[in-house]
Amino acid sequence: MFTFAVCDDQREDAENLRCCISLFAQTQEIPVQTDVFSDSAALLNASQHYDLIFLDVEMSPMSGIETAKELRKREAFLKVPIVYVTSYPDYWRHAYQVHAFDFIEKPFPETRVFQTLRDFLRLVPPQDARTIPLQVEAGEIQQRVDEICYFLCTEKRRVIVHTTSAQYVVRDSLNSIYAQLDPAQFDMPHRCCIVNFRYVQNIVNYYDIIMTDGEFLPLAQKKRTQFRRKLSDYMQSQNNSIPPCSAVRRSFP
Repeated sequence: MFTFAVCDDQREDAENLRCCISLFAQTQEIPVQTDVFSDSAALLNASQHYDLIFLDVEMSPMSGIETAKELRKREAFLKVPIVYVTSYPDYWRHAYQVHAFDFIEKPFPETRVFQTLRDFLRLVPPQDARTIPLQVEAGEIQQRVDEICYFLCTEKRRVIVHTTSAQYVVRDSLNSIYAQLDPAQFDMPHRCCIVNFRYVQNIVNYYDIIMTDGEFLPLAQKKRTQFRRKLSDYMQSQNNSIPPCSAVRRSFP
């Protein structure tokens, strides 16, 4: 699933853009979640990682250009494509100073938005080949997202990623890792772990998640309802088979 953000203080413009994205997603048969923000502060305070961001240039008190500069200071947003939307085409020179992916003039026909979205799909890798950066002892590596089964924080505060082919220690915090992941595919059912829904086998005794490698992971009581709902939504959206994890079974105490 792709996750997009629309930030525009003009409610009608924001809704028109959201509708264009929704229509494109339906015609292309791709799952897309679009979050709409009415000001820059709300977007900057969001913990979600986005694959594509649409920014209105003339927002106040912080303009879209200023918002983009703040986003680019954050590692998770260094390479996220940003599309600027404005009624004033003269702004394009400023927009490209912060590495604009595209520039859309208002009022915009849906075909113009479709063109931008098609360009985006051509440039991004297939979702099953997408990667995230992880810090390990030897430096930074790129880990394929579809091969991640889960992350688990041990009693010694070490974060271990379990993939379909290996396990290794990462130096990132669980919160920083989760911010890079698609919340429609991953969840934090407990403060000590991140789970890929693709590799969940069952939930037993209300509070235990059984992974496809046989591992038991904890499910916090206050997160039980949300986790079950998100897992159900994910399973309904997927028809693919689930390959096994090649991790060593270790029961959670």
